[in-house]
Amino acid sequence: MRAHSGSAPRCRCESIFPVNSRPPTFSVLCPGIAIVEAKPPEYLQFHHRAAEAVEDRVHVAAVLSIDEMWAWLPDNLRESTCPHLPMIC
Repeated sequence: MRAHSGSAPRCRCESIFPVNSRPPTFSVLCPGIAIVEAKPPEYLQFHHRAAEAVEDRVHVAAVLSIDEMWAWLPDNLRESTCPHLPMIC
């Protein structure tokens, strides 16, 4: 096995971003990207409002995550021809 001489890149990454250089910033890799500050309290407040809205229509059996919940639809709402379906969605 030969020792690395330093003249050729050892991996594909080094050929794209040489060892002594800094990788490009997101704005170079993704022009037009918008980085926004996370707002966990607002997300949680919206989650509670959404869960209440669903619970007003059907019983929420389980909350799986901040954006997922599980509920059984009553038999009369399971048919696609149900006249009440637009009121639920």
